[in-house]
Amino acid sequence: EDFDTPGPHRLVLEARVRIERPQGRWEILLPQMPFQFEFAQSPSLESILTLPDSTREDVFEHAVELVPGAAGHSKPLPVTDGFVLREPPQIAVKTPLPCDLAHAVSIEIEGLPRLLDAGRVVVSGQGLAPDLAQEPTVVRFPLNPFSSLPAGMIDRPGKRRFRVLLSADPAAGWADPLVRSVWPGTIRTNWLEVEIIRN
Repeated sequence: EDFDTPGPHRLVLEARVRIERPQGRWEILLPQMPFQFEFAQSPSLESILTLPDSTREDVFEHAVELVPGAAGHSKPLPVTDGFVLREPPQIAVKTPLPCDLAHAVSIEIEGLPRLLDAGRVVVSGQGLAPDLAQEPTVVRFPLNPFSSLPAGMIDRPGKRRFRVLLSADPAAGWADPLVRSVWPGTIRTNWLEVEIIRN
């Protein structure tokens, strides 16, 4: 209510230290801390995206990879009519990260002309870690059921190369209260050989 315009505004924090002892009471004024801010008039979804830079891009390239699924512990995923993905791989993310992940997942199968939508991946609470050199933790995400290919695009079972693309999804970031800033770039994982079998 004290600010009738978006700004920029300037505030100064004045702090004092006060000590009371039997010998007496004293206080000291600490150095003033000015800071400037302004109110966003109409924040957009994209305002949650952080700025890209090559250092953080390199971190994300090495932190996100596609790894084989646990043998015998994952359900096949439908790919197209009559065919499923046997023991689907998982997305492995090494944390801590320099900022949050809130990304749409797309699957690319080598030789096929279109990407398959496979849900979202959100890793929040990043960028607040005190030390990026600390021992990393790996978080695994199973692939969600994805949009099926049109009939005939896969005509026989066999092994194919497969990778995942993660594209920034600001809406998924806004939906998680722990997300502060989302990496804006597209992350491409390594290629992995997968097996497509008849359903």
